Amino acid sequence: MKSLITTLLFGSLIFLSSCKQESCATKESFLESFDEFLTEFQSNRESAELNEEEKLVYEQQYKQLVNDCYKKFRAELSLKERQEFWKSSLRFILDRFDGEIDLNFKDQMDDPFNQYVKDELVAVVKESGLSFLLSLQEVFKDDLPRLMDTFSKEFEQIGKGFLENLFKE
Repeated sequence: MKSLITTLLFGSLIFLSSCKQESCATKESFLESFDEFLTEFQSNRESAELNEEEKLVYEQQYKQLVNDCYKKFRAELSLKERQEFWKSSLRFILDRFDGEIDLNFKDQMDDPFNQYVKDELVAVVKESGLSFLLSLQEVFKDDLPRLMDTFSKEFEQIGKGFLENLFKE
């Protein structure tokens, strides 16, 4: 019986993910779909503990949203929209791996998708300056050290760039 319920849940999530692909027709529909995806994930995460199979389905939906929609509309997104997208993405990633105490994000950087996410996040930080980093600190409080460790080399380079520009002026 439990297997049947899991199979039905898994099948419905796959069906919903295919429907969400169609909602990437415009930038606005993409941003709406992303918000709906996050809301659904948080709701299911809070109402019941998601098993690994269910988490993987959400992870695949997230990857699909990034690969099919974010990349398609990246040039049309304002800096503020990209900031919100990546802030929400970081929250999803941390919540998806919640409870995995030994998780080291540095080990995950060999994957091309994860490298793309990291590169995009670093680009947003470079364009945004310190204000975006401060907003991350407010949102991620306890998780920020783990994130900073993952992005430490890139943030160090960004900091050097800020200082060099400051002394040039």
